[in-house]
Amino acid sequence: MRSARSILPLLVAGALVLSALLLAAGCGGGPKADSLFQGAYRASYAIPDLDENGTFSFSIDQEGRMVGSFVDARTNQTRGFSGTVNNAGGFSGQRSEPGGTSFPVTGVFAGAGSSGVGTSGGDFRLTQNGVSRQGSFTVVTGGSPTLPTFESAFQGAYTLAWSLPGRNQSGTTSFSVDARGAITGLFTRASETGLFTGAIGNNGHFEGTIAYPSGAAALAGTLAPPPANGGAPPAAGTTVGNFTQSENGASVPGVLSIPTPPPPAAPPSPFAGTYRGNYSLPGAGERGSVNFTIDPSGVLTGSFVSGARVGSFSAAVAGDGTFSGTITFGSGQTQEVRSIAGKMAALGGGGSGGASPAGVAGDFVQTVTGALQPGTFEASIAATGPGTDSNFLGAYDGSWSNAALGETGTFQFTIDAEGQMLGSFRRENGRTGNFAGSVTAAGRWSGVVNYPDGERVTLDGVMALNDAKNRINGNYTEFLAGVAYDVTFTGARRGEPGA
Repeated sequence: MRSARSILPLLVAGALVLSALLLAAGCGGGPKADSLFQGAYRASYAIPDLDENGTFSFSIDQEGRMVGSFVDARTNQTRGFSGTVNNAGGFSGQRSEPGGTSFPVTGVFAGAGSSGVGTSGGDFRLTQNGVSRQGSFTVVTGGSPTLPTFESAFQGAYTLAWSLPGRNQSGTTSFSVDARGAITGLFTRASETGLFTGAIGNNGHFEGTIAYPSGAAALAGTLAPPPANGGAPPAAGTTVGNFTQSENGASVPGVLSIPTPPPPAAPPSPFAGTYRGNYSLPGAGERGSVNFTIDPSGVLTGSFVSGARVGSFSAAVAGDGTFSGTITFGSGQTQEVRSIAGKMAALGGGGSGGASPAGVAGDFVQTVTGALQPGTFEASIAATGPGTDSNFLGAYDGSWSNAALGETGTFQFTIDAEGQMLGSFRRENGRTGNFAGSVTAAGRWSGVVNYPDGERVTLDGVMALNDAKNRINGNYTEFLAGVAYDVTFTGARRGEPGA
């Protein structure tokens, strides 16, 4: 029988061996190091034996997981790729064919990594049905965006689909790029919509932040250049970029692609017609007129007019009234592209069974100088020929009451045949401001009061005529120092009793 003294050295030696094995396996050695190759890349690639070359775009998260795609320049076919890379630069994964079959890819990066810096490309082998074929890739971009001195090559409006395969998440994004490469737009996931702001360089590399209500997410990635003038746009489902999303301390690779367009409203659209009305963006202190035509397939074209600025408006309108599109003001260095999305509803009957409504009204959200701005609009079927004067044509005097502030005042304005309003509003303390606005045939109106001290107060409301058409009454929302107040008013045509 062994003594306790003879057993002790064996126990110590066993413990040392076990500790060495655990350390070799990665246990007890602290957290795993971040991938040296973390980032988003856009590369050119070639597989000579297959006469294949094109663009290899991919992103790598902090754990070394890769997600991307090979886009064949000759056939325009997109083949997905997913895999992993170690910190020595070796990577392996699967390349998926359009029919769903996958083939293994193994390779190695050239360069030392470190968030994309120093990584020039690499070599790989694609094995198909037992046959191994050599390929190579050269990184075109990876790193921080450098904003262009002159017009951005990516200037314009984009609507794309995005996905995070590792999290089984997907959604849509709409954004615009200005002449300097600044990005403003929206990302939507599940029930959340977040403001997307960032920048993109002429090399296609972009960085930005999505401000979701539940928290912020940072993006870094690459985007394929838009088609040259006259070039065919990519087909639905084509991958056009990759990115890495960082949120709550974790990074996940993602993909950007051309979305499958929603089916258009079955002709004829229930909203088909030509409309004229007004709109209001209270938070931006902006108001004006809106004119548009919706064709039988639901395609909308028109304009937003605010003062001397005219923006071209284009959108797609679904059968339930939801719409999305863009408003473009100016061109070149001064161009401003706004994303817009909302929903309209029929007024005065119609809007179903192929019958056009008497008018439409709705709400929308626009991106204005990087901020989400909710707004409203109302428009009537644009009449032509004689007898098209506004229902409210005339001069009015009356009074208003803001119950929340315990304040009252008076107003006077005239409404011309086109529904344009001019006049003044007087407050209880004697301050009087000039007023300009417009009203639709259905009574939806908005305008701005300009006081002598420079204060601008936006009004947005509804009005109605009595049966004798000599008195008006209604309510409106008044925006004072960013706070909305409900106001009621009543008045009469000038010279009528009670004015």
